[in-house]
Amino acid sequence: MTAYLPLSLDTYSKTFSSVNQEKQLMAHHSIYKWGDMTIVSPQQTLTKAATPVNLFDLKRELEGNKLLIVDRVHSSEPIIQIIDHRNLTGFNPLVGKTPLNGRPRFPDVSKLYNKTERGFPMRVVNCLGPGRFWEKKEENTSEAVALVSLSAAYAGWRICALGWNEGCDPTGKELCKAIKAFS
Repeated sequence: MTAYLPLSLDTYSKTFSSVNQEKQLMAHHSIYKWGDMTIVSPQQTLTKAATPVNLFDLKRELEGNKLLIVDRVHSSEPIIQIIDHRNLTGFNPLVGKTPLNGRPRFPDVSKLYNKTERGFPMRVVNCLGPGRFWEKKEENTSEAVALVSLSAAYAGWRICALGWNEGCDPTGKELCKAIKAFS
């Protein structure tokens, strides 16, 4: 499985301290190894990195087709399973970048996320985007899941998504356990 971190590794506390620091660069992303898992993190702003073309390229080069998006959230729990989102970022990464590779201009996005129960509270989140995430600290808001999941689904990834509340899990211990439960 591949884990997609919309932010740099150091944002996720000590969770990824054992990541192999020898990174590869691919499709405007940094690629790291963390045990048996591949970690992907954008090298530039998310809106420039998480495009359909780049997510197609990553999927082609990396093994497997399962993508675990790990996003920051405001919630009352340390970890939630994101089962759907409302894109309130004001940006859609597919606009002007589709059709591509024989896929439709307007893909069906009604079933983006794997909703298999994993033992975490399952939530629909309002994705506000990196610029507004800290302005509105409302329950079940996410920072960037919509920006990644739309392009990833378009590229053919099967998506699971976790929301991590850093305030409830400042060391990242619960996040680490949650990621391992998905792998």
